[in-house]
Amino acid sequence: MAIAEENEFYSKLCVARIFKGAVEKKREKEINLSGVNKFSYNLATILARDREDMRDLILTTTKINDVDIFDKVDVLNNKENTLYPQKVGSYIESLFNIVNCVRNTKYKDLFFRIDLKLLNPDVVIQPILPWNGIVEKFLDHEKEYEGFMEECLKDPTIRYRLKRVYGGVDAELNCVSSNEMYLHAELNLLTSVMNHEEKRIFIAVSKKCCYLCELYIRYVQEIKGYNVAVSGSHKSLKKLCSRWKLPDTFKKEFMSYAQLELDRIIEYEIKLCTEPDSESECIEAYLNSPFYHNF
Repeated sequence: MAIAEENEFYSKLCVARIFKGAVEKKREKEINLSGVNKFSYNLATILARDREDMRDLILTTTKINDVDIFDKVDVLNNKENTLYPQKVGSYIESLFNIVNCVRNTKYKDLFFRIDLKLLNPDVVIQPILPWNGIVEKFLDHEKEYEGFMEECLKDPTIRYRLKRVYGGVDAELNCVSSNEMYLHAELNLLTSVMNHEEKRIFIAVSKKCCYLCELYIRYVQEIKGYNVAVSGSHKSLKKLCSRWKLPDTFKKEFMSYAQLELDRIIEYEIKLCTEPDSESECIEAYLNSPFYHNF
């Protein structure tokens, strides 16, 4: 039974992702990072970069030696300056912040007590149920499905995503497929430290949290009572990732909880396709939903 529930959850996630690349949530204030947390965030930004990015970073810093150290960040973040990409500017800024932290005697003990632990990636091959089997659950009859698919395939974005997830837009939509699912880094970290009886858990990430990571973090905060803060959890538009893996911790409870939201997304998008005149009604229902206000 548990396996069947997981298969349905992941299959609904794929369907929701076909419709929606990102989900809007109520915007929150950005976390005001303390000195230690800011150091962690800057370190995460640097360590997450690939070799090519770091090469660009080194080349960039050598090209602008005649500019004041704080002006360098402004130059690199200037969108009109095509020579120095904006993302490299964030790396430079993070490096400067790390150096400033290292030079501050207040954080001396911090550097003597750094404990490095390498977590293994958590990847599984997950069966994905046929697209039509999931979608038809939200429609009244087969004829309605045919009209719905006709509208869907007119959208080049949906068509592209269907091919990417299911391998095609014809018979492939009636077949079981598979996906590699990845436990995102912030949840890998979170679930590995949640049972250590820490009063507060801060996780620094180099990118903004996706929608389901945000939903899980809020779940452990508000339902399970953990004091968790994540540096990338304030953005209002959250990416919906079709290869997102459920954490093992609180898996069953959260899966049921999150599936309600996936159902809402699918219902909303199907209604927009089958009843175009109901768009304003759908938007109003979404804005009044508890998920929009709480998550």
